[in-house]
Amino acid sequence: MHDVAAIANTSPDAVMTVIDYFCEQNRSFLVLLSHNTEDNPLIDISHESLIRQWNKLDNG
Repeated sequence: MHDVAAIANTSPDAVMTVIDYFCEQNRSFLVLLSHNTEDNPLIDISHESLIRQWNKLDNG
């Protein structure tokens, strides 16, 4: 998570806000072993439809 925050030039808490959105209402697009940003959890992209759309998510 800290690597993602560094690349996005934002805080781990801001990354967690986005991750929480993808996990709400029992969505399973992203999976974390911990929701504590201090743990620097690995972010697992668990849904292939999200992976296929990754270029659309990249705003660079």
